[in-house]
Amino acid sequence: MSFMKYNELAPVLNAVKVPLLIVDKEGVIVLCNSSAERYFGEKLKTGSSLFSSLDILPDDFKKAFAGAVPGNEITFSDITVLPVKTRKVADLSVSFPETEGDEVVLITVKDRTLGSRLFPGIGKLKSTVESSPSSILITDENGIVEYVNENFEKLTGYSFDEIKGRNADILKPEFFSKDNRGMWEEIRKGNKWKGEFLNAKKNGELYWAIVSISPLFDKEGIIAHYLSIQEDITYLKNTEEELKTSEEKLRLLFEALPEGILVTDLDGNIIQVNRAYLFRFNENGKKLR
Repeated sequence: MSFMKYNELAPVLNAVKVPLLIVDKEGVIVLCNSSAERYFGEKLKTGSSLFSSLDILPDDFKKAFAGAVPGNEITFSDITVLPVKTRKVADLSVSFPETEGDEVVLITVKDRTLGSRLFPGIGKLKSTVESSPSSILITDENGIVEYVNENFEKLTGYSFDEIKGRNADILKPEFFSKDNRGMWEEIRKGNKWKGEFLNAKKNGELYWAIVSISPLFDKEGIIAHYLSIQEDITYLKNTEEELKTSEEKLRLLFEALPEGILVTDLDGNIIQVNRAYLFRFNENGKKLR
């Protein structure tokens, strides 16, 4: 990537709905987009230090910068957003583009606040959730999305920043009933619910998912969040439909055959006969015609 003058890049960066920063090798912010300004607040300004907004050691950043290869990318995980009282945690993807003259990096900020709050001090569990082959969605008590893992993003086409703060019903196709009162009644009682949903991806493509929803409780035993684990079963549904179609074709062929056919089990009990058989024989097998 070749950088233009930084002020000319602003409209391009502002069109991206995730926080982006362009930073020089000393950690000075050269440019940030509007999403970054909203995420970090007023303290983030062009010309300010990256280290006043993120709890990352200057030496660690400079070492990564010094050993960087243009075109490569590194990640800083679970970085605290300053001041600490904001209680925000983020992963930073640092890209080292090929530049003409200036040495700068492009930093993409991915908020992980909810994941860190739900799994404090349990790195292995958090890592398991985030790398799970299942699609995982966490909402507040009203169904508002607060967290998704990468496989959810891959399955649905929605990035975390696109779906965060929206109702999980966004996944329901327009023609599909969104009346989930039975499900809500069950999980609001503190019980686990399991069933099948027909969902819609961001591009409108439909997919079937088997969904397990469990309530998550706070320290007082009150439901604070819901954990939804989805498995894409579209292939199974399609196979089931194809099997039904094949069975129907076989039934029609069976009935249309001119020969009388009788099917029995191993004990000689009659299971099925076709119309030609009934036309020629009575129920005792005696020939009528």
